[in-house]
Amino acid sequence: MQNSIVEKAEEFVMTFLNKELDSKMTFHDVGHTAKVWESVRLICGKMNVTKALKEELELAALFHDCGYVSVYTGHEEESVVIASDFLKAQNYDPAKIKTVGKIILATKLDHQPKNLSEQIIRDADMNHLASKKYVSLMNNLRLERAQFLKEENTKEEWKSKNINFYQNHQYHTSGAEELFGKGKMKNLLKMTKEKKVKKVNTALASSKSAQMAFKTALRNHIDLTALADNKANIMLSVNAILITISIPYLPGYIQENPMLLIPAGILIITSIASVVTATMATRPIAMNGISKQEKIKSGSANLFFFGNFYRMKKEEYVEAISGVINDESILEKSVISDLYHLGASLGDKYKTLRLCYTIFMIGMTLTVIAAIIVYILSC
Repeated sequence: MQNSIVEKAEEFVMTFLNKELDSKMTFHDVGHTAKVWESVRLICGKMNVTKALKEELELAALFHDCGYVSVYTGHEEESVVIASDFLKAQNYDPAKIKTVGKIILATKLDHQPKNLSEQIIRDADMNHLASKKYVSLMNNLRLERAQFLKEENTKEEWKSKNINFYQNHQYHTSGAEELFGKGKMKNLLKMTKEKKVKKVNTALASSKSAQMAFKTALRNHIDLTALADNKANIMLSVNAILITISIPYLPGYIQENPMLLIPAGILIITSIASVVTATMATRPIAMNGISKQEKIKSGSANLFFFGNFYRMKKEEYVEAISGVINDESILEKSVISDLYHLGASLGDKYKTLRLCYTIFMIGMTLTVIAAIIVYILSC
C-alpha cells in the first residue's frame, strides 16, 4: 500500500531534522516538531475539520520549523521553501502547496490568524504552555535564544517574561482550550506563586541582625510583662493585708477616738483604689477568638496568639496559618504586629501600674500625715 503524503512528509522531516538541525537547538528540536504535529491532530479531532484541511495542517506542522536548519530569525520563510520543494517533488496540488505555505507563515509570533487553519496551527505551536515539563522547556528556550540571538536573561527576568506571555496569551480554538487551557492555567499559577514567594526578600528573612533585634525585643517585652504582673501582685497582696487587718480593728479605735475616722478613711480608700488599679493592670485583654481573612492577609492578625483563633474551627485555622507560614511578607507582618500589640498592651499595663503606685504612695502619705495631726490634736 502506497504511503500517504503525510507519512512521506513525516519520514522526510524527521530524517532531515535529525541529520541537519544544530544540536544547540534545545527547544525547537525534533521533539518539538513531533509534539506540534500531534497537537494539530488532537485539535482537529476536537474541531471536526475536513480531511483535506487536516492533511494541510499536518503537513504545515511537520515542516513549520525546518527552516531553523539554515536560519533562526525568519526561519518560517525558509520552512515554506523546504516544504514547497518537497511537495512539488511529490506532485502535490500546487494550490494546496500554497495553502500549506500560508499556514506555516501563520506560526510567526506576531501573526494574527485570519482563518481556522491558522488558528489551529498557532494553538498547536503553543501546546507546550500546558506541558508538565514547562519549567525545563522554558529553560531550554532561554538557552537557545542566548545561543542564537545573544539574548541574555537571568532566570528571574526570564520567568517574568514568561509570566507576562502566559497572561497575555489565549488559545484561539475551543478545541485547544479544552486540551491545553487547564494545564496552561496550572503552570501560570505555579509560576506566579513561586515568583511571589521568591520575590519577597524581607529584612527579617534575610538579615540575622534584624532577627536578633526582633528576638531581643520580644524577650524584653515578655520579661517586662512578667515584671509588671509581679509588681501588681505585690500591690494586691499589701493592700489586701491592710484591708484585712484594718476592717476588724479600726471601728473600735474610731469609736474611742472619732478623729481617727479621717486617717482610717484615707487608708481604706487608698487600699481599695490601689487594689482596683492593680487588678486593672493584670486584667486580661479582651479577645475575639476569630480573625477575619482580610486581617490575616494584611498581617494585622497574629495567628500565633491564642486570643485571635481559639473560636475558629480547626480546618479554618490550619488553612489560615499555612498561608501565613508560606508567605514571608505576611509572616513578617504578623511578627511585627505581635511586637506592636505586645508593646501597646505593656504600655497600658505600666501606665495603670504607675497610677496604682502613685495612689498608694499619696494615700499612705496622707494617712500618716492625718494620723500625726490627729495625735497632736488629741494630746
